[in-house]
Amino acid sequence: MFRYLYIDQVSSTNDYAKELGLQGDNNIAVIAKEQTKGKGRLGRSFSSRQNNGLYLSLLFQPEDPLLVPVIAALSVYQVIAKYSRDPVSIKWPNDILVKMSPADKYKKICGILCESFVREKRFHVICGIGINIANDFSEELKDIATCLQDHCDFDGTAGELGQEICRIFETLMQKEKPQLIAEYKSHLRNLNRKVRVLKGQDEIIGTCTDLNEKGELLIQTAQGEQITVHSGEVSIRDL
Repeated sequence: MFRYLYIDQVSSTNDYAKELGLQGDNNIAVIAKEQTKGKGRLGRSFSSRQNNGLYLSLLFQPEDPLLVPVIAALSVYQVIAKYSRDPVSIKWPNDILVKMSPADKYKKICGILCESFVREKRFHVICGIGINIANDFSEELKDIATCLQDHCDFDGTAGELGQEICRIFETLMQKEKPQLIAEYKSHLRNLNRKVRVLKGQDEIIGTCTDLNEKGELLIQTAQGEQITVHSGEVSIRDL
């Protein structure tokens, strides 16, 4: 399905894929060695130094856009769990975490950013996947980020890693929604944990009880209220 396009340097693989999509291209996997303006959720930047990670963006037209983040997270989870010597989990909605051994602490190894646009009345999704491969973090990232180099028995290239993720992605797109949601939930670190939900200046503290059919998180507050959390402009923090 995906046609691979390899680039040495780009401002952002998501932005580059969008440019191609607006020109009429489709079903492309953009893989770059370096991003000069890598993007994360909520307007954050994503560290994308040369040859230190996999910087991948998928451009396509999904049947169910709501499932794209679920499929992306599962695709990355399966690949990293295959090679990792330590436990791997998914942090809703877009991070892949690896347990730091022997400490009972998880750090981020991958971030996922999904964006969309409409061209000629057709809905397109760009799914950006950034995986840390080498241990070359800035001081501010050392406490929260980790990499394949420190946890995984993987000696391939970033391009090979990207192709493996794409193959799994294509396979998962053939599965039914209930099966995908169930598999995603089975690897979800947030489930049955107390969390703090941040949206702008608002804060909600509660327990993650479930994930609905749209991939939204269900939070039970101490007052007994059930809240549905959308991924848009929300941050989740463990307590």
